[in-house]
Amino acid sequence: MYNDALSEMQNLVGEFTQEYDALMKSTLKNCKHTEIKEDYSPVINYGEHLEASAFVPKRLMYFFTLLNLSLLHDEVSFPRFLLIDTPDTAGIDDDNLIESISKIEQVTKNENDWNNFQIILTTAINKYPSEFEKAVFLKLEGQKKLLNKRE
Repeated sequence: MYNDALSEMQNLVGEFTQEYDALMKSTLKNCKHTEIKEDYSPVINYGEHLEASAFVPKRLMYFFTLLNLSLLHDEVSFPRFLLIDTPDTAGIDDDNLIESISKIEQVTKNENDWNNFQIILTTAINKYPSEFEKAVFLKLEGQKKLLNKRE
């Protein structure tokens, strides 16, 4: 049983690495290689120094990959819920931020899964792919605020 569990875990880590590698290479221009260490932390380009703006796609793609695996495999214990709060605070430019966020569609490409997960994204106005406009729940513009003084 131990060997079966170990083999299954290695297969899932391998699948994670392939998906993460593909997402990172399609998102981060200078990404040539990714790997997942024994402690499950990602290593980009053999650990060479990355610009600060690379931390946003590095984190987003990691969690998008976990979401993807949880949708493909019931045995992956990931809650199928992401709360992404202001990812633009780590110095990423708008174009790369939008490109990174757009990878949600690649990870959740199977329409049958759309009722099996939830992603809540809070970001500045228009700092998301235009095709996501139909999914915008609330915009805080002008005098519109989350909390309003009662009269």
